[in-house]
Amino acid sequence: MQRAESIAREVMLTLLIVSAGSMPGRGQTRDVTGWGKVKWGMTEKQVAKAIDGSGTLLPRDKQLAQLDSYVPVVGWPVEIAGTTFLPDFVFSSKTKRLTAVILRCAASNGTPISGFNALEELLLGRYGSGKLTKSERGDVAVKKESVWIFKSGSVHLVLIDWGTGIQQLYIRYEMRNREEEKL
Repeated sequence: MQRAESIAREVMLTLLIVSAGSMPGRGQTRDVTGWGKVKWGMTEKQVAKAIDGSGTLLPRDKQLAQLDSYVPVVGWPVEIAGTTFLPDFVFSSKTKRLTAVILRCAASNGTPISGFNALEELLLGRYGSGKLTKSERGDVAVKKESVWIFKSGSVHLVLIDWGTGIQQLYIRYEMRNREEEKL
């Protein structure tokens, strides 16, 4: 009987430790509802106001457009963990509301790989260890991605190595969608 109780206590302790490791700790974010002062669902004007003029509202003919989204606001450079990023504010073509913020690497003090590692450490401290890490090798590129998923949004740290000496590093904050349910 004592052996069964001892095993039960060990199992409970193990479950407690594992679950505690996946929960946000002190100072860690419990949800992602946007990036900084910019929140999901804002209009173009609200975003421009939230970033306090530290960006440019692009004319319609200069906006980067995709099938279901467009980028009408581009922010000025921001430095994160020794890497300079240019923020793009992505809006839904359907609702005209903010759905994502993409921080594109403009310059790095080192290689994009060292930038990825430094950013991952910073994001681990902010969002906790409950992340998914994926590496994919395609025909033309290798993609490494760390993802933190929350109730309202997610954070994706991505490094793409094109194998030609060209590497892309970016952070994507995005409003939660059904596609992420499959991760």
